[in-house]
Amino acid sequence: MNFGCGKGSFIAKLAVQNPNINYLAIDIKSEVLGLAKRNIEKEYLEAKREIDNVLLTAYEIEIIQNILNQKDLVDRIYINFCNPWPKPRHNKKRLTHPKQLEKYKIFLKQDRRNIL
Repeated sequence: MNFGCGKGSFIAKLAVQNPNINYLAIDIKSEVLGLAKRNIEKEYLEAKREIDNVLLTAYEIEIIQNILNQKDLVDRIYINFCNPWPKPRHNKKRLTHPKQLEKYKIFLKQDRRNIL
């Protein structure tokens, strides 16, 4: 799972190199996902493969528990290009805030939870 996938270069390379792993790439801005889609298509075209293990979606990660739960088992979470929320009053909005990290544990595999 890739939070804040941005232009998609990272997830494109990762997904094409690991055909046996499924990836979910999420970004809050759907217009950014257009570029991510093109970058993913380019990587797969160069590898002469069909895109079969990566899914892009626009969603607010702050409320990720509305689409993922304990039945959805995730091995890894990559947080890239997330909004830094630089003002102290916005601390709670950061994707790396302890409150957010606790939410991710709901769908992160049991043996991976100690990483957070």
